[in-house]
Amino acid sequence: PYPTLFRSRVMPGLHYTLPWPFSRIYKVPVKKEQRFIVDDFYQDSRENSRAGIFYNLTGLESYALSGDNNAVEIKVIVQYRISDPFDYLFGAIQKKTLLRDIICREIIHLMAMRPVDLILTRGKDEIKERLKVNAQKKLDKNRTGLTIFRVDIEEIRPPSSVQAYFDDVINARIDKEKMKSRAESDRKSTRL
Repeated sequence: PYPTLFRSRVMPGLHYTLPWPFSRIYKVPVKKEQRFIVDDFYQDSRENSRAGIFYNLTGLESYALSGDNNAVEIKVIVQYRISDPFDYLFGAIQKKTLLRDIICREIIHLMAMRPVDLILTRGKDEIKERLKVNAQKKLDKNRTGLTIFRVDIEEIRPPSSVQAYFDDVINARIDKEKMKSRAESDRKSTRL
C-alpha cells in the first residue's frame, strides 16, 4: 500500500538531510519493551483500575462471560515492542488504544467460546496462546508496527461473590471421584 520510495530502510552510517521544515527525522525506540495490564474484567481494589472506574460510573461490575454464561474475572499482562518503525509512524493512529481494544475483544471472544470449567482449570495456556496469535493478526492487519511477544494471565477466577459456590462444586466433584475410587477398590477386594 505504501510506495516503495517511502518504505526504503535507512541503513546505519552517516546520512545527510535537508534542515527542518523540509525534512524530518523520526527516532523510534524499537528495542524498548513495553507492557500494560488489562484489568477491565477483574474487580480490583484500586480505585483507578478500569473495572473500578466502570463500577463507579455505572454501579455495574464488569466480567467476561464464559460459553456457558458464567461470569469470570480475568487479569492479563501484555508485553509488546515496536517491530516495524514505518508502520508504527505512518500506519494506524492511537496504536496503544487499538492494542488494548483488540486484546479486550479477543478476551471476550475466547471466554465466550469455552465452558467455565475449562477456563478455570486446564484451558489457561491455550487461552494465552490464542490471545497472542489472534491479537497479533489483527495488529498486523491494522498496520500498527507492534509485535506482542508475551501474554500472561495473571489471574483468572470466578467473581468473589460466587467463589464459595464454585468451591462447593469443585469439592463435590472431588468427593464424587473419591467415592468412585473407593467403590472400585471395594469391588475389587470382594472379588478376591
